[in-house]
Amino acid sequence: MGAEESTPELVREFKDSRMDKMNQHYHNPFDEGYKKIQYNRYADDFVIGVIGSKKDAEKIKEDVKIFLQNKLHLELSEEKTMVTHSSKPVRYLGYDFKVIHSKNMKRCKSGDMKRVWHGKVFLYIPKEKWIKKAMERGAIQVKRNNDTGKEMWRPMPRKDLMNRKDADIVSIFNAEIRGLYNYYRIAENVGVLHKYYYMVRYSMLKTLAGKHRTNVSVIKKRYMVNGVLRIPYSTTKGQKYCEFYHDGFKKHSDGYNNVSDIMPSYKKYDGRHTIINRIKAGKCEICGEQAEYLCMHHVRTLKSLKGRDIFEKKMLEIRRKSLALCPDCFEYLHETKESR
Repeated sequence: MGAEESTPELVREFKDSRMDKMNQHYHNPFDEGYKKIQYNRYADDFVIGVIGSKKDAEKIKEDVKIFLQNKLHLELSEEKTMVTHSSKPVRYLGYDFKVIHSKNMKRCKSGDMKRVWHGKVFLYIPKEKWIKKAMERGAIQVKRNNDTGKEMWRPMPRKDLMNRKDADIVSIFNAEIRGLYNYYRIAENVGVLHKYYYMVRYSMLKTLAGKHRTNVSVIKKRYMVNGVLRIPYSTTKGQKYCEFYHDGFKKHSDGYNNVSDIMPSYKKYDGRHTIINRIKAGKCEICGEQAEYLCMHHVRTLKSLKGRDIFEKKMLEIRRKSLALCPDCFEYLHETKESR
C-alpha cells in the first residue's frame, strides 16, 4: 500500500483517537472519595462550591446553618439559600455565574487542541440589573403591552438634571455609564450594556432638549461632531469639551485579575504605592514578612498622627494614611492602642 493510499485512513484514525482523548474525565470518575470545596464571602453574602454529591452539599448547608445559629447567633435565610447544580446560574454580588461543562475544543497557541471551556466559571450580567439601574435613575420607562405581553421600553428625560449646566448633565450620565461598565466589565456578556447605553443616550438627549425647550434633532445638530456629542464649557485655560461616552463595552482583556476600577485618565497614577498593589504584594509594611492575607489599617488624617508608636511613625515616614499589615502586626496594633 502506498503512502497516498494510507493517508486518509491514518488521518481518520488520528482524529478518532484525539476525540477519545477529549472525552476522558479530568479525574478518575470511579474515585468516589474525590471531593472538593470552595468558599467565597463578601460581607453577609457567601457562596460555597462543592465537587461532590447533592447529599454532600445539603449536609454542608445544614452544618453552616447550625454554626451560624450556635456560634454567631445569626439566622440563615432559607429563601435566599439554595442547593443547585453548577450548570445553573447562581446570583452572587449582582452577577449570575455558572460552571461551563462544554466539551468544545479550541486550538491553543502551542498548537494543541484543548477543552478550554470545560470546568470554567463564567460570569454574566443579569438583564434585570441594568434595566433596574436605568429605571431607578428615571432614564427609561418600561410598560407591558396588555395584548401581546411584550415589554416596551421608552427613554425618558430626567427632570432632576434639567437645572444643571449642559456639561454637568453629560458628565453625570458618563459617570453612571462608566460605573456600571466598570463593575460588569469582566462578564462574558458585557456587550449587552449596549442596550442600556442606547436607552440612556436618548434619555440624555431628551434631557438636554427639555432643558432648552427644543427637540432631540436640534440638540444633535448643535453638539454632534463626527458622531460624538461634545458639549463646550469654559475654563480658566480657555474652552474645553465634555464628550459623551463612546468607548464601547468590551470584556476586560486581563480576565478576572487586576479588575480595579480606574479611570483611563488616572492610570498613570496607578503605581506601586496604590492600596491594591500593596495588598497584591502580600508583604507586611511593618515587619516585612510575606503573608497569605493582609489587614488594612486606616486613619482619617495624617495631622492626627504624633509618632507615638511604630505604626504612626511608619505612616508619617511613607506619608500615607493606611498600612498593610500581617495578622500578627494588626493584632499588636490594637493591643498598643488599648494600652494607651
